[in-house]
Amino acid sequence: MLHHTTSNSHTDHAGRPQACGRRGFGLRALVTFWTLAVVAGMACLWDYESAPGYTPPQPDKWPTSSKIERNPAGFTLVMFAHPHCPCTRASLGELHRLLSRTGSNVHATVTFLKPVGVDVSWCMTDLWQKAKDIPQVRVTLDPDAREARLFGAGVSGHTALFDSSGNRVFSGGITPSRGHEGNNNGRNTIERYVLQGELLRSTTCAYGCPLYPVATDLEQK
Repeated sequence: MLHHTTSNSHTDHAGRPQACGRRGFGLRALVTFWTLAVVAGMACLWDYESAPGYTPPQPDKWPTSSKIERNPAGFTLVMFAHPHCPCTRASLGELHRLLSRTGSNVHATVTFLKPVGVDVSWCMTDLWQKAKDIPQVRVTLDPDAREARLFGAGVSGHTALFDSSGNRVFSGGITPSRGHEGNNNGRNTIERYVLQGELLRSTTCAYGCPLYPVATDLEQK
């Protein structure tokens, strides 16, 4: 007598066992979840990199109480920097690239934040040295972000350009996004205006670490 046995496994037409339906569904679900997680993570990263920093009102003229040296015979550029902001590395890279093209037409200063009560050594980071390595750049300290507040710079990397009369020509960032170098509107605007006298735009978004608490700044105003 022949006895027929049953099995929980399934076979195809050739008699080969097929994968369990539940296992296949679980694998597909896992792959789908992983893909969605990666996409969501990339979206969050992009939002962070492309989110501009706080930008307070900008003065139209060079602040009379500023202690930064201004060039009355040509253009003056000021970049405000946080000595521990990783995003600022890209801003300094773009500044170096910009000045290599504009030559001696621009008198440039990079001023680094020095919080109250902090030793000067806190400011002497590799970013400080990177700024000092750029030809034609004067590097200074900005105690308690005093100069940054005067010029309306809220985040590290904010750059302002003034003409020989002290009129603000441009104010904003010179990187395409947070912590990234490359072709961007800010650098192109300054370069075009200095070399050809054509102003493409007067402001761009600035990307970088805060130079001071926004709430404190608003309370003082």
